[in-house]
Amino acid sequence: MINWGDPLPFPVEEFADNCRRLLSPHDASDAMIALGLGKGEVSNGLLKRWQRFERALKNEIAAFRAVQRQQNALTVVHGERDYDMDIAEGFGRAVKAGQPLEAQRILLKIQWDRLDEWSLNKDFSIEFILTYAIKLKIMARLHAFRDEEGGKRLEEIMMKTEKNDL
Repeated sequence: MINWGDPLPFPVEEFADNCRRLLSPHDASDAMIALGLGKGEVSNGLLKRWQRFERALKNEIAAFRAVQRQQNALTVVHGERDYDMDIAEGFGRAVKAGQPLEAQRILLKIQWDRLDEWSLNKDFSIEFILTYAIKLKIMARLHAFRDEEGGKRLEEIMMKTEKNDL
């Protein structure tokens, strides 16, 4: 198990190596995509839902930034703009946080909580492995914010995000 706020149990790349070694090529491919280390079409239903959820969150961020710049939010949204109450409420808290790092933590926690919901009663399944992979990626990002290099990386991400509107 991996819990919010725990130390990173091992590097993401070590988990990726184990997935490549122990899973079928098909499942390993999905695991690499979940970890952000691969591209391609996913076949797993949970991973497809995750991609829609992640797109909805990114669209919410992009739309908010567009409105701040007095642009049409629809010009920056990718695909359909799905409404998700957890995203809307959490994004509102993130905006009010004021500090970019705290806002980022709130957004990561929204993702984490959704994965907790989806992984309930999924022990010993590929869905459990995929949610673990995504959580490991989230935890690595969260821990990167804690050290000096992570602070620099956060600044780079924020600058890049502002340029690209995600």
